[in-house]
Amino acid sequence: METVSNEELVTILKSPSLFMWKMLGIKPLSYQVQILEDDSRNILIVGGRQIGKSLTLAAKATWRAFVKPNEDILILARNLRQAKIIFDHIYRYVSSNSFIAQHTTKKTISEVRFDNGSVIRCLPSGRAGEGIRGFSATMVIFDEAAFIPEEVFVALNPSLAVRGAQVVYSSTPYGKRGFFYQAYEDQKSRIASNRTFSIYEIPSRMNPYMKVEVLEMEKRLKTAAQYAQEYEAQFVDEAGMFFPYSLVYSCIADYDYAFPKKIEEGDKFLLGVDVGYTGDDETALCVIRENKMGDRRVQYIEAISKTTIPQITGRVLDLFKAIPFSRIYIDKTGVGAGAYDLLKEGIGSTVVGVEFSEHNRDRMYGNLKLALEQKTLELNSSDTKMIYQFSSYMAKYDITGKLRLTKDLTIHDDLVDALALTFIDKGGFKVGVLDQGMDFSYTKFSDNRPHVVDRRWFGIDEVRQ
Repeated sequence: METVSNEELVTILKSPSLFMWKMLGIKPLSYQVQILEDDSRNILIVGGRQIGKSLTLAAKATWRAFVKPNEDILILARNLRQAKIIFDHIYRYVSSNSFIAQHTTKKTISEVRFDNGSVIRCLPSGRAGEGIRGFSATMVIFDEAAFIPEEVFVALNPSLAVRGAQVVYSSTPYGKRGFFYQAYEDQKSRIASNRTFSIYEIPSRMNPYMKVEVLEMEKRLKTAAQYAQEYEAQFVDEAGMFFPYSLVYSCIADYDYAFPKKIEEGDKFLLGVDVGYTGDDETALCVIRENKMGDRRVQYIEAISKTTIPQITGRVLDLFKAIPFSRIYIDKTGVGAGAYDLLKEGIGSTVVGVEFSEHNRDRMYGNLKLALEQKTLELNSSDTKMIYQFSSYMAKYDITGKLRLTKDLTIHDDLVDALALTFIDKGGFKVGVLDQGMDFSYTKFSDNRPHVVDRRWFGIDEVRQ
């Protein structure tokens, strides 16, 4: 922080955007200034990736706690890992600025207290708000609000009303479902003078530091639906998706990826290996834990880029030494055949090679969808990369009435492919989805949307609606 006079300091502390710039050393962009200075009771931010949501909201919370006495600020997300993304920025802001640091009385990995009586906490919301009942906050920031269950908002509303708290709902969209989308739709349907929320819609291209070539590459590597959600900040309809958002969301749970520390009686472990086809493609490793009831959980995920066949086989062997897999399923289509041959020779019958033929894809993806429908598979709520990849698969009926699953083979969905491999023999041939006639023929990628223009500055009317 540069040396300033007392008069300048007073001016800086009156403005959260000046506070972010002069005290925290980050000059905010125009849309960040708007969010920082907005004192509306409810703020809803629909943002693309890499627009600086976390930095901005961390600065807003730090400013409020520092300059206002007896503030009780909560940073909430579905799980603690997500909540700590914003909180870790706050912790760094407080620790790196000596002026702010001397006014703190306590700093832990989940709480910061100031000498004016204010406190900032980060907490997991859980599935029904069980961890946050009883808190009477003056400000709440819901991070990745699209993934927070509706029960959480219901549980917290009474305590928010007591102190007239400012509430910020911030998220990348995830389908037309849930409280976050419903609040957005309700407010957008009203004329501006009747809205009770400030709404910000900020696609990734509005960040002048986001390189155009990066966005263009993401367009090539993602489906139109994935790109629209993650970078254009658009709510995408789930119609036509083989794995609808609502279905995938219903199977997510809050836990951490980890190697098994204890193996329960009846548990078994499976490994799916989707081999990257090119140097730029990722090889995905998916560890599945299945209990004695047959229910499964994605236990651990690993994605490796720019790998060789010896590196892939070496990593699988390392995992095999650490985890007693009953089956290792590996994609032996194309270059995967080399990895399969080496692993089969080194491990033996535990290794099962799977060719991505139409028939095998029917079985894998049909069985995977059935597990989601029957709620016998848990997905990690923190792994948004895998969750978003489910939207790569589209379903449609052909003229004969058969449901056909189409997929652009240029799109990366390695994590879901690795997961699906472990379902090749789940239920065997008795699963009633084998005659779906899924079509995985190659479709050339094309995108006729206008070229993204790199723009430096944006006026208020272009962001706030």
